[in-house]
Amino acid sequence: MGLGASSGRIVLIDEPDRPTETWAGPWCRRAGYELTRRSPSPGTALDGGPIVADRGRLAADVAALNGAGTSVLVNRWPACLPGGRNAVAALRDLPRDEAVLLHAAACASALAAPLLLVHAVPVSFAERSVGLDEAVAHGRRVLDTGLALVAGKEPEVNAVTRLVRSRAHEIVTAMRSAALLVVGGPRVGTGRPLGLVAVSALHHSGCPVLLVGR
Repeated sequence: MGLGASSGRIVLIDEPDRPTETWAGPWCRRAGYELTRRSPSPGTALDGGPIVADRGRLAADVAALNGAGTSVLVNRWPACLPGGRNAVAALRDLPRDEAVLLHAAACASALAAPLLLVHAVPVSFAERSVGLDEAVAHGRRVLDTGLALVAGKEPEVNAVTRLVRSRAHEIVTAMRSAALLVVGGPRVGTGRPLGLVAVSALHHSGCPVLLVGR
């Protein structure tokens, strides 16, 4: 049993007629999650499209659950099962995003999938900007620390890192072929809304998304 054994509950938001149990149930149980399934709010289309009737309500529901300490798994259909694909953890900072990392490592272990740790250096830093070198160094420290944490907690997981120059929310578009994308939600107990990366993942990811309260 992996890190998820101490990580609490997951609420799975999915369309009621989808056979999600065939993919989400087994790995959630193996990772030690208590999985509860519920339908999206009326008028919310999980798979996106040109018009989504109530994206704001879905984001608010997820933020409230994250703020109460419950992680949320939002399905995309068809589910991108591993088949060589990575589970991806989007990391901004550690230890702030430690829960994101540990959830991702537990899921990668349960899915028998490689784990990709990604950190984005903002494009607001031009090539000669003051602070760019420190931003890059910070990103490398985050990723190196993440690798060490994964090695200590889930040593069987093949974890690699990627430091990118992009807007943070563009990570979502770049990771559309992932098996699972894990991102951070609001800090538990703050009552804050989802951030830009989480909202982008919620509405635009092409794979299942696990949103974890920090």
